Amino acid sequence: MDRDKISKKITYRTGVGKEAFSFCGSCRYAPRRGVAQRAFCACPRRGPFASAEDVSEVSNEGERYVPLVDPYCAAMHLGHMASYKQALRYAYGRKVLDLGCGTGYGSHFLASFGADRVVAADLDKIALDYARKNYFLDRIQYVQLNGNNSLPFADQSFDFVFCSQVIEHLNDPPGFLQEIRRILKTGGFCLVTTPNKKLFTPDPDQNPNDHHISEMSFSEYKELGEKIFPLVKMAGIPQNCLVIQPDKTMSVKRNEDIVLEDYRIQFDQVEECENLLLLGHTETNGQFEETLPDKYMEVSLNLTPFFWDPSPGVEQWVTMGTFPGTRKENDTVLHSKGIGGVNTTVFSPYNDLYRIDILLLYGGDYKIEAVVRMESANGPIVYHTLAQPDKRKLHLVFPPVTESAQQMFYLELRPKCRIWHYLVNRKGVPRFEFHEGQLPAWTFHQTLS
Repeated sequence: MDRDKISKKITYRTGVGKEAFSFCGSCRYAPRRGVAQRAFCACPRRGPFASAEDVSEVSNEGERYVPLVDPYCAAMHLGHMASYKQALRYAYGRKVLDLGCGTGYGSHFLASFGADRVVAADLDKIALDYARKNYFLDRIQYVQLNGNNSLPFADQSFDFVFCSQVIEHLNDPPGFLQEIRRILKTGGFCLVTTPNKKLFTPDPDQNPNDHHISEMSFSEYKELGEKIFPLVKMAGIPQNCLVIQPDKTMSVKRNEDIVLEDYRIQFDQVEECENLLLLGHTETNGQFEETLPDKYMEVSLNLTPFFWDPSPGVEQWVTMGTFPGTRKENDTVLHSKGIGGVNTTVFSPYNDLYRIDILLLYGGDYKIEAVVRMESANGPIVYHTLAQPDKRKLHLVFPPVTESAQQMFYLELRPKCRIWHYLVNRKGVPRFEFHEGQLPAWTFHQTLS
């Protein structure tokens, strides 16, 4: 398929016209002095695209995740970001410690979506150098840990501590959780994730993980947390539900269960989840926040081919994350993920049938109306409109797109909410302004040709 024939863009629509931005690769962030110009994806969840040299330095036998470039990027990214999305419920407007931040993509996500300040800490100097280079924001402070048993922070320093996939690498998990409690303010939260030993390494003699020292089952992890924190709640992330059958052409009914979906947090049957989340609270009568922040919206779009080409790069997974009411110069754009790089086409020349899935997650300030329009040169225009003001999640599934070579697909979101404008001045310092009104609509359109 000729890559030049694939048109991809996101258009920001205003009352005085519309302006199209390039789909990806445009630099929305002004580089600091001394930082080389780089190729940027404008989505604040993703940050810039790393160079091959950066990646070769920071990769670590699968234990160090590098977004957008790891071979299993889609599944790994969804799994990691599920934990960070849960953390966002506690990070908004608070001082946050991202303990074991790695390459910094998650710290960047929390800071981008409203954490007041993020201290991102890790032992690995190479990973931190990578994070400073690729995920810099004024609200993020990167700190290198010294490897001692005590954390280099004063008592009651943070409102929220997030720690993902670290505790299983340590010799003293109880002491580690005690340190987290020490640095939490009164009324503070922590979220600490770890693999479930029962599912991750059911037989360590046959399939050991040399990097893991202290793997725990659900009951072991829950018991440990309850010894440290006055209030504990357990959650989990089940295994991913991506199934690929490259040698079969699947029917519509069959394909409904074969789609790359976002990992989901669940609070029941946690012992059967692949990853365990321990939510700790410093007060016995505290309450956990289980809803997204009011001023958060995310849109995921899956175009699932009915025939899977086994070669890499054919899967299409695009996501838009947005500050509510961001002005057009700070607007985020969809990122089309190709395994081979920014300019790699993600469409297989053998695919001409797609199933469309749209997932919207949004906070309490939003009332969403989603309008989908599909145009075909040989068929009628089809409209799908769904307004669902009282719920915080929309999952829209549409019939397969036939004649995709001549198909135009539009997705328009019409959010109504209290608007917080996210502004950045010339010095790169962000600030928020509050306005009442209705957000402009976003339109994403894509031609398959």
